[in-house]
Amino acid sequence: MIHPNNPMTLIRTTLALLLAGSSLTHAGDFIRQTQLKNGLTWDFHPASNLGSTWSPIPVGTGGSVFSLYATGNKATPRIIKLDESTMGTAFPTVELTIRSQDPHVPARTRADQPFSVKIKRHGASQKLISLRHTLEKYNPATHSNNAQAAPKNVWLQLPIKTQQSGKFYPSIPSPVPTLAEGEETFTAYATGVKGKQLHPLKSASVQVWPVASVSITGIRANATVKSTAKLNKVTVSCRNLYPDSVTYVQIYRGNARLGTLGRILPQTVIRFDTKVPQNQKIPLGNWADTLPDGQYTLEVLHITPFNQRKPERLGYASFVIDRGMHASGLVMHQL
Repeated sequence: MIHPNNPMTLIRTTLALLLAGSSLTHAGDFIRQTQLKNGLTWDFHPASNLGSTWSPIPVGTGGSVFSLYATGNKATPRIIKLDESTMGTAFPTVELTIRSQDPHVPARTRADQPFSVKIKRHGASQKLISLRHTLEKYNPATHSNNAQAAPKNVWLQLPIKTQQSGKFYPSIPSPVPTLAEGEETFTAYATGVKGKQLHPLKSASVQVWPVASVSITGIRANATVKSTAKLNKVTVSCRNLYPDSVTYVQIYRGNARLGTLGRILPQTVIRFDTKVPQNQKIPLGNWADTLPDGQYTLEVLHITPFNQRKPERLGYASFVIDRGMHASGLVMHQL
């Protein structure tokens, strides 16, 4: 429990919240404390990204801003601000969390799947909180921040409540909504002692990844083939496979029917556990050589944390094998 009249409790809680959502891995990562009244700054290095720690200096009379910084990767070697929180007797303490059906941390979702935002506040009970919703579009070629696209900001005024939550659908700008990818960040703000300048209290982000798609080439829809050699040249190319996913190809008799349990082609099973979407060409091999004549559907399925981890169809191709070596009406109808 957080006691608003106990500033040391607030200091420790604020730093614990910053560390809880961080990914500190380098010795150079640090927290910077800035005194709002005089601009004095103090950097310190937490021993771990878990638990809590004490502030090295007291919070100033006008409040202090705690900023969490970390070193980037090889592509972005500069120091990056991960989170920021303002505290003091004039500011409420805020917990802000984002969740989706994907339990991954940090939060992520798919362009067609919703996510929830939950806000809890403690202290300064009558202070109004403003929420900034920032939409940052990614470069689809690199799945990273697009320096050419300026982020879009939407401001919301929150009612004075101890706890509130909302459900959102991704709104990253994109000509094709299912191909949207980027990052949505929610930042809570409150005014300081003078009641004019807004100061950040807490922020949380969710990555948005595009919906996967597939291209099946080498066969026309509902084509009739007289030789399975042609079917062995069929190619399956997938784009934007979800970072946590299993993709595979199955085949079954008859026209395409959602939910049909077919025969999985074992060499086609692709498993990913990555940070960004993946493109993949799935090898089929000589999959059609042993098929008897008849009508078939080749179907590409995708399993992700969404849809209760049930397979979702990415695409299919239906076709007929007719080698012309049987009497009419004697084509088998069981695979």
